[in-house]
Amino acid sequence: MMNTVAQAALTLSAFPLSIVAKTTLILLVALLAVRVTRPAAASLRHLILVAAFAVLAALPMAERLGPAIGIPVAGFAPAPPLLPITRVETPARAVPDRSARAPRASAFDAALWSRKQLLLTAWGFGAFVALVPVLLTPWRLRQLRARSRRWNHGDQLLRTVDPTAHRVAVFVHDEQTAPLACGIARPAILLPAAATEWSDADVQRALVHELEHVRRGDWPVYVATRIMSALYWFHPLVWIAWRRLGLEAERACDDAVLRGSEPTAYAQQLVTLARERWRPSAIPVLSMAGRSDLSARVAAVLDETQMRGRLGRARAAVILAAAGVLVAAVGPLRAQSTLPIVVAPLANAPAFDVVSIRENKSPVLDPEDSSIALMPGGRFVTTNWPLRLLILGAFALQPQQLVDAPAWIDMVRYDISATAPGPLTPASSQLAIQRMLADRFGLAVHTETRELPIFALTVARDDGRLGPKIKKSDVDCDAITKANMQARGGGPPIEVPQLPDGRSACLFSQRFGRVLAGGTTMANFAQGLSRIHSRIIHDRTGLTGGFDIDLEFTPDPTIYRDGAPGPGAPLDPNAPTFFTALVEQLGLKLEPIRAPVEVLVIDRVERPTGN
Repeated sequence: MMNTVAQAALTLSAFPLSIVAKTTLILLVALLAVRVTRPAAASLRHLILVAAFAVLAALPMAERLGPAIGIPVAGFAPAPPLLPITRVETPARAVPDRSARAPRASAFDAALWSRKQLLLTAWGFGAFVALVPVLLTPWRLRQLRARSRRWNHGDQLLRTVDPTAHRVAVFVHDEQTAPLACGIARPAILLPAAATEWSDADVQRALVHELEHVRRGDWPVYVATRIMSALYWFHPLVWIAWRRLGLEAERACDDAVLRGSEPTAYAQQLVTLARERWRPSAIPVLSMAGRSDLSARVAAVLDETQMRGRLGRARAAVILAAAGVLVAAVGPLRAQSTLPIVVAPLANAPAFDVVSIRENKSPVLDPEDSSIALMPGGRFVTTNWPLRLLILGAFALQPQQLVDAPAWIDMVRYDISATAPGPLTPASSQLAIQRMLADRFGLAVHTETRELPIFALTVARDDGRLGPKIKKSDVDCDAITKANMQARGGGPPIEVPQLPDGRSACLFSQRFGRVLAGGTTMANFAQGLSRIHSRIIHDRTGLTGGFDIDLEFTPDPTIYRDGAPGPGAPLDPNAPTFFTALVEQLGLKLEPIRAPVEVLVIDRVERPTGN
């Protein structure tokens, strides 16, 4: 049961489902605040609800743009990530064999996307239906005003109530059953045709009420919050808050009437108007006499202990500031799985018995003088190697999967010589390096699942035809690579074939503006391309086997990760951009998507202890 609850909590970390959880929290807080402030003036409660809807409007932007703050959800196995990570506490897990995995999206990916598409389709349909009355509002208002007639006596009474209300016009409508105010640039008060037979006192009370709506901007606020309610049409608390907002707006205008009118007479007028109003309005408007909230309003009008009055600037500023703080505090929150990495006991995990670590004092990182290698017999050596790259290799990560790392791990480089008691395989060497990082660098990390923007590598043409600079490889480089990895642990090596131009048939070279690859799988090619961009690239081409690739392009210095030009740089200054070259030369393309990605979060890392 607890595992199910935890899985559900983790699911809410995916946008937009996390918005639903945050919406629930915000509305519960707002409705609780409204309940607590019942003795206060209605204008205070109205602004609290308006601020709550403003927070709901800002949440999607805050969630997408703000830095993520994880809420740990521990004690369960997370859903299968897009890119698995080798962990110390699972020593039996080997490095993922991406070549053996189906290149298309996994069953988990397909189920995730199908559920997401289904939910988004249902949400879009419901939102459209709920938005229809709002979308028709301008047209219906024009019709309403076109069939109304200007009432000069009403204009005179309005000037008596407020001599400054010159821009507000008073109309009467034969089919209108209750007073209402509408319009933004040209605000108007519409009265029922029966108002021409009311006493001046009744007309003035109606005008004061509707003029207060205009002064407060209640109608545009009411429409804007109605739009928000349509976007959250599936959430019952949103509709509860919206109806309560309308009630508080009416009560705030009732308070304005009571500043110059006797409560009993006004209550009687409300009851009479509600009795005559036999159908609801076809457009979202605030009506002076609605039957649904009549009892609450009459009770408030006759309650002599009820506080009344307009909201002061100081209180309004406090409420708006609190709304801003709520956006900043709640927007970045994510429900995330947290699995602390625990170094396995010596008996269960390989470890180096001799380790020498020295900081390389070279002024710059020279690619020609930097190397990392796993030697036969269990020896591991790095020269002038940045700590970031060491961590990425130890946990089989792409660069974007390492987060919250201090800046110094990019700049400080190390010469490391470590020897294990016996031969190491690539998988066991990763575990040994992880243990060394924990012992000597004090590395403490945990994993989280975050929804990140990534690229999906797909075939560009509908007929599946590829470009002129990619072809099926005649060499099984994947099998050769696996065999030579075993050779590093003591097995016999296999010689890599040479091409006629002298290059290795299993080369993967990524230089400034050029990618040369021999016998590479699409999964490995996608992983290599991720070094060019700031996004993870996931293979969804559906292509199997190895390919020979020669991609030339003009690099974008704002996103290229490999620095200045080097050997293999394109000689053609008119080479196409990366995205264009990918389509024209390889027949592939990158599609931006968002997907759950498992990342490694650095909790602590220190400069290494002495040898």
